[in-house]
This record gives sequence, C-alpha cells and structure tokens, in this order.
Amino acid sequence: PDYPDQVLVVADYGQLELRIAATLSGDAKKIEMLNDLDPDNSIHLQVQRMLHLPTKTLAKNFNFGRIYGAEEKTIAAATGAPILLVRKGYVEHAKLFPDLIKFRTDWIKRCRKRGYSTTMFGLVRLLPDLNSRDFKRRSEAERQAFNHLVQGTAGGIVKQCMLDMDTGEFSRLLAQVHDEL
Repeated sequence: PDYPDQVLVVADYGQLELRIAATLSGDAKKIEMLNDLDPDNSIHLQVQRMLHLPTKTLAKNFNFGRIYGAEEKTIAAATGAPILLVRKGYVEHAKLFPDLIKFRTDWIKRCRKRGYSTTMFGLVRLLPDLNSRDFKRRSEAERQAFNHLVQGTAGGIVKQCMLDMDTGEFSRLLAQVHDEL
C-alpha cells in the first residue's frame, strides 16, 4: 500500500469454473463439496478420497477434464495414470456428479440445434461444426460449446469484478491474473 491507512486485498475467485458448472447444472453434490471452505478438504482432495485415486493431481484432472470434455486417454497421458484406472475413475466420477454430466450433454444438444453457444452474459460463439459428419471436428465443437459457456461466463464474472473493484474512489486494481484480482 502507498499509505499506512491503506490495505492490499487479493480477491481469488478459486474454483470459479467448477463453481459455474456446478451452479448451472444444479449438481447438489458438487456444490456442497465446493462450499467446503476447509483448505485441507478441497474438492480435488475430496474426489481423490471418494474415487480412491493415487494423487490429487489426477482428481483435479478428473474435475476439470469431465467438464471440458477431455478423453480418458488424454487424462492418462497427462497424469501418467494407467488407462484402466482413468476409465474406472470416469465412470465413478459420472456417478458422483450425474447432474453435471447430464447438464453438459443437454447443453451440447441445445447448442447443436441452435448452431452456437452462449455465456450467461449473452456472448455468442458460432459453432457450425457441431453438426459436422467429421467426428473429430464435431467432437472439438462439442468441447468448445461447453467450454464457451463455462470459461466465457467466468471471464464475464471476472471482468465485472474488475470494473466494480476499480472505482478509483476507494479502491484501485493493481493486477489481474486468471481468476485473481
């Protein structure tokens, strides 16, 4: 701070994208887990214990990979975990968070009918490949549809927080990195 009567505040919107996905899907279990504010009981540690995964990193990859459409082989390659462990974990993760998985599937179907995805702030992304006959192009567009909803909404929230924080009268924004102000 420039003066003794000032304070430096760090606003960390931790797990913002997971929180958005949980809220939009109404997945009560994921919301409950995310609302546990004990730093020694993060959602990644909870999922690690519940799915009996060897590392927190693997649990984190499951939590984000499931919402962003990462394939089992991608998670296995990124973490070094055996594909059979990842495959089993994906099945168990879907059972643990069924509302999230269903919402993601339903969102992609909705986007396919419209040809685009939107954020909760109305930002539109055209995705003509959602109806492509080419599996690779269609799969990529499906990932983009849900990613746009979640990441675009997160970006909108952080942008609004930046505007609200930097009023100039009582506060000023010094830096912003991802979900931290």
